[in-house]
Amino acid sequence: MGQSSLDCVVSILVPVSTGQQEIVTFDAHTDSGKMPGVAVLGPAGASAGANTGTVVASNAGISGVKSYRSAAVQQAESMAEKIATTLATYFARQGWISPALAE
Repeated sequence: MGQSSLDCVVSILVPVSTGQQEIVTFDAHTDSGKMPGVAVLGPAGASAGANTGTVVASNAGISGVKSYRSAAVQQAESMAEKIATTLATYFARQGWISPALAE
């Protein structure tokens, strides 16, 4: 609970006379780690009373959604960086770009 992850398979294809040829494929993964959410905040609110618990649970739920969206954006950015780094390294090994660009 409170954790999300993003996985994808990246395939680079080049056009050839018979269609497309795959030149490289790799998996990419990123995750948010444990994130505090309703499970952490809910019991504290509930012990303070039913009305307070309801408000805290509602606020925690809204906060959890905002945190999840923020984490999703961070994961997408992290994933994009990992993909770009992997591709730059591959392209440099092929001699297609300067090795300095892969650093």
